[in-house]
Amino acid sequence: MSIARMKKLSLLLPRGDVDRIIAKLMYLRCVDIEQTGDDEALGLSALRGEAELAELHRRLAVIEQAIKALTRYAAQKKSFTSRRTAVDLRKFRSGPGYRAALEMAGEVNATVERIEQAMAETARCHEKIMELSPWAAYSLPLNFQGTEHTLSMLGSFPASMPEERFVAGILEAGGAVGLLGRDGGACYVSVMCHRGDEDDVARALARLGFVRATFKDIDKTPAEALEELRKTAEVALAARDEYEEKLKEYAGRLGELEILHDAVSTEQRAAETKLRLAATENCAYLSGWVPEKNEARVAAVLDRCDCAYELSEPTEGDDPPVLLENNSFAKNFEWVIGMYSYPKYGSYDPSFIMGIFYCLIFGMMFADVVYGLIMVALCFGGVKLLRPREGTRRFLLMFGYCGIACTVMGALFGGYMSDLVQQIMINFMGIDSPPSLALLLDPLQNPVGLLVVALIAGGVHLIAGMAVKLYVTWRDGHPLDAVLDTVPWWILFAGLVLLYFKPEVGRWVSISGVVSLVLTQGRKNKNIVTKFLGGVFSLYNLINFTSDLVSYSRIMALGLASAVLGQVMNILGIMLGKGPIGFIFMILVFIVGHGLNIALNILGSFVHTSRLQYIEFFGKFFEGGGRAFAPVLPADKYTADSTD
Repeated sequence: MSIARMKKLSLLLPRGDVDRIIAKLMYLRCVDIEQTGDDEALGLSALRGEAELAELHRRLAVIEQAIKALTRYAAQKKSFTSRRTAVDLRKFRSGPGYRAALEMAGEVNATVERIEQAMAETARCHEKIMELSPWAAYSLPLNFQGTEHTLSMLGSFPASMPEERFVAGILEAGGAVGLLGRDGGACYVSVMCHRGDEDDVARALARLGFVRATFKDIDKTPAEALEELRKTAEVALAARDEYEEKLKEYAGRLGELEILHDAVSTEQRAAETKLRLAATENCAYLSGWVPEKNEARVAAVLDRCDCAYELSEPTEGDDPPVLLENNSFAKNFEWVIGMYSYPKYGSYDPSFIMGIFYCLIFGMMFADVVYGLIMVALCFGGVKLLRPREGTRRFLLMFGYCGIACTVMGALFGGYMSDLVQQIMINFMGIDSPPSLALLLDPLQNPVGLLVVALIAGGVHLIAGMAVKLYVTWRDGHPLDAVLDTVPWWILFAGLVLLYFKPEVGRWVSISGVVSLVLTQGRKNKNIVTKFLGGVFSLYNLINFTSDLVSYSRIMALGLASAVLGQVMNILGIMLGKGPIGFIFMILVFIVGHGLNIALNILGSFVHTSRLQYIEFFGKFFEGGGRAFAPVLPADKYTADSTD
């Protein structure tokens, strides 16, 4: 509808009051603070605050880690419909709850670390138990390696080796062997020999594939070591359980951490904003933008502060941000414009007129009563039940309005899950079905008619874009240019249309349009020859207009695609007949097939409808390059801030 008028805020304040005044501006929620450059002549340089910002980043990371940990232990999980906590963040920041919650975040993370340590200790013990279990039958300390005259060692042979073979080989070399155990991978043994036979025994063991095991740090028998490990694991598990119970107690105070998160995140935003200011030794300078409608509120707050300020009109060279102001319908389409480009400050906001055409074209591309009603129910129901944030809310409402358009267009084109009604009447009810339920035309039976309707809609869309250009040019103080740049084209278009209905009239209207274009389109050139040639060459734009018009044939393509795919799903669904199995199969095909059809065609209709707005419609008048109005705001991830 319109672009809000902006006032430039220039603010000079004591350096010591920067934090306090930025906080006040933040909670006004209507001040876009811009980067202020250095000015050597005035002694201004960027305000420093990186250390404070780094500390807030660290603090926020601690809080987020604690929230993530406690969320797993919360008795009540948050649902999509949960309301955010209403809280005054400034009062919370200055009260005892802030420090208590911050300490709790540290305690939670310390407890989580202890749990991780206990789990690591338990895993270490279990791993060691698995390592020592094969040697459980050994009755000597594991680090025992013999006496002055004897050598003792532990090891294993491959499980595939017969016991008789390695026993005989060791005995032959002068050693003795004791079998300790066997599993699928190895046979575990203890070997002893006289130190004089050490070399012979070593060679025999090498030939037999002996793998020696050493336990130099364990001076206990396997049974003693295993018992100690089991007790250590039990203690670690008990400690883990104790710490988890502690986290469950903390989880009851999860809301405090969520409030703390938003409070610290708000501080972080303020610290980031502070870096945009410039300062001298004693003063700081802030520059920003305020919507004209909020000027009095900002002035009332600043009047109570020790500062000097000015709210002025933008001057040449300024780059005011763009705030779109629309009614409850059009504001839901603002994000579509934002995906392309915000309009330049002082130009035209096309949200309302684009929203109307967006719904119309989307509805023609996805014309089906049932599909449209599903979109309406899901989108408007989602807004009602989920109470989403503003961005998601507008997204859902836009598709809800598009669903209404789909329903209306579906009635006009006879789409009820494509031809489901006719299929049920013929195959399940055994009665004759009307060839079509369309009030206007059936795309499946008359695709050429749908193409004609699509091109007519495209022509209206393009002419509406030209009408917007006429309005904007006239508003900007160029009424003659507004008329001469659009009306001759309309005369030519009218003549071309009349050629089909009334050729005699259409011929003269077309000629008058061509003459008007030749005489007016080169008017800004310097001499009469270039004026004339400019007018003649302008007729080439008729080809561009025709190219734009042909782009609207995609409406027919998308409309046919959704109808044909739906028809195919209906045919598949009734293939198994009327019996119970056929009915179950039909339901499954309808859920999967029509669900896929809805998803694919919502995506396709969104992409192609947006493309027609961006290229064909906006190309007639839109002046982009604006930047969105981005006021400094308090954080609201978990809370609904109630600060006045």
